[in-house]
Amino acid sequence: MAQVYLAILAPAAAPWTHVLLAKKRVTNRFWERQLKNYTEPVNQAGQWALPGGKQDAEDQGSVHKAAKREFLEETGVDLQPYYPTQPGGGVLEEHAFSGDKTTTIRFWLAVFRVSAELQTNIQIQVNTNVAPATKSVTRQTQVSMTTPSNAGISKPTINRSKMPIPAHLKAKMIREGKLPQTETKVPERHNYTEVVQTGSPFSSQIKDWELGSLDIVSRVDVGNRLGVYYMPVWASEDEENLVKTANPTTQSITWYAMMATHLNKSVT
Repeated sequence: MAQVYLAILAPAAAPWTHVLLAKKRVTNRFWERQLKNYTEPVNQAGQWALPGGKQDAEDQGSVHKAAKREFLEETGVDLQPYYPTQPGGGVLEEHAFSGDKTTTIRFWLAVFRVSAELQTNIQIQVNTNVAPATKSVTRQTQVSMTTPSNAGISKPTINRSKMPIPAHLKAKMIREGKLPQTETKVPERHNYTEVVQTGSPFSSQIKDWELGSLDIVSRVDVGNRLGVYYMPVWASEDEENLVKTANPTTQSITWYAMMATHLNKSVT
């Protein structure tokens, strides 16, 4: 099956001036709506890209149906209310990898035209959905409750005698400066609340958590973004090594640059 990518252009009337582009995450553990016990590199990791994926049999040959399904699975936003009927056609491109005559990428580029206001609303909703989900966790800590009676902090005197010091002798020793005025209480446990990430996206509708954010990019800047790595790319050396050892086909950016050229020159 061919790959299908979605370009949401604004304004609705030609000529278009802005497109929604995604920043891909680098690595991920959230696949098929479940948190896995292993981490994998995201396809086109750390790149500017268009939302999309493989066209499935359930899409019944409709490019735009496939594009909307992939968009929902990657962003948690259902475009169906905005497009109750299927627009016709799509743009089919074939691209061979540079230096690799045996590998050809065949992809459809589906285009949706929206108003600038709707484009902004979609961006806000998507960025809310792809943000990391968090939860509050109550933890316990052990705090030593040593409280000196003066302004300085002094360590309690260790009484090596087996017998406790009588109260009247203890008071006399304190007056004579032979015993610090420090009371040592039994350590106490205190609860505190910490907000932690769950490892999942905010929206439960997201199937594969590949997108980090969605940005509105001007037409003149598409060629500087689509098919280009964004900075910072790597969150850690371990993540960089995972991507380096991944299948190079899944990390190629060459056909994204081809999409940028097509959008700027062919889509009015």
